[in-house]
Amino acid sequence: MENRELELKFVVHHPGAMRHAILHLGAEGQGEIREINYFFDNSEGTLNSSGRRLRLRRTEHSIITYKERPEHPLPGVKDMVELETEVTDVDQMRKILLRLGFQEVMIYEKYRETFNLGDIQIVLDRMPIGTFMEIEGQRSRILSVSRRLGLDPDDAISIGYPEMILIVCQAEGLDSRNCTFELFPESIDPDKYHFPRMKGR
Repeated sequence: MENRELELKFVVHHPGAMRHAILHLGAEGQGEIREINYFFDNSEGTLNSSGRRLRLRRTEHSIITYKERPEHPLPGVKDMVELETEVTDVDQMRKILLRLGFQEVMIYEKYRETFNLGDIQIVLDRMPIGTFMEIEGQRSRILSVSRRLGLDPDDAISIGYPEMILIVCQAEGLDSRNCTFELFPESIDPDKYHFPRMKGR
């Protein structure tokens, strides 16, 4: 089977309470790391518009990732084909991508706290546009864990962070090319924005 990323993403209103609930399930915390994510598109802008993603992530173990929609996505979860590999020199890889004609269209900052619950990975992502949780693993387990955390899978956000950032920036008149804590106001409330949900997909 091809490499697939299956997940659900939720807005988190009370990170402390959600962290406690995750640990109460028996999950093991893996700590928090800072990420800088660079998104690229081709010169025609057709990579992102067709639902494909090319991302370079700077962190303790930097990676480059390509994503696309599968031909037959699974229902009820966000389902993407995902190919990725570790990168030892992010700056050189950025230069390579730019020399190949790709354009850097967005940079966003994120603090990610990771929890492992058997074959499920749960992350709390603290971002300039709010705090969110992703649950990743097998479809049936994702749905089960989300419900055990008191969440309705139908309420999960059906789009990725780049699209969410664009929605917030268009509403607030902010520059979506640089989504960092330094440049974004602290008062952003993700409940103000109409992120598409899984219900009805």
